[in-house]
Amino acid sequence: MPLSTKYSSFKVTTEHICAYFRERDYGIGFDVFAPFLSLYVGQNLPALSGLCDFIKPMMYRATNAPAGLPFETEALLRECALEPSALGLSSRSSSPFDLDFILRDLEKLLASSSCPVYAGFEINRKEGIAPVYPAYIEETMRAYTEIGCPGLVLSWDLMDAPEENILRVGKIAAASPLIDENRYLC
Repeated sequence: MPLSTKYSSFKVTTEHICAYFRERDYGIGFDVFAPFLSLYVGQNLPALSGLCDFIKPMMYRATNAPAGLPFETEALLRECALEPSALGLSSRSSSPFDLDFILRDLEKLLASSSCPVYAGFEINRKEGIAPVYPAYIEETMRAYTEIGCPGLVLSWDLMDAPEENILRVGKIAAASPLIDENRYLC
């Protein structure tokens, strides 16, 4: 199926679903793939951003499981027989995923979105799958807020997140001039 057909089909279906919830006065947020991957699954994020109140791209740089950037990128490269350069990458995916690449990807989405973009990142830890530690959390939170994300979403199994990770989130949020009453941390 051509990508333009996927975009159109996905957008029309999404418009109908959004209309249903808007009629009932509900807010709408979209949990979407990272912008560079979204095109391959029919998610035209700039077009979809006009339908919702916010977009939360799954920017899971450390997770080597479904929705994680190392996992999804490697699967796309393998299944489509692509070279990393086809996605704008200089090499095969790694964990954690290249922060500079992700920041450029997020900046493009921030510039083209007609709604706020709340970057999602993982704070859970699963050895061998999601090696997330306080230093990763700090690097991620600071980088995403510095490029202008108006909010961040703590993702995955928060009830199972290590206490040291949760404490680091709180410490950064409390101390950061970039995270204030006008920025949201969900």
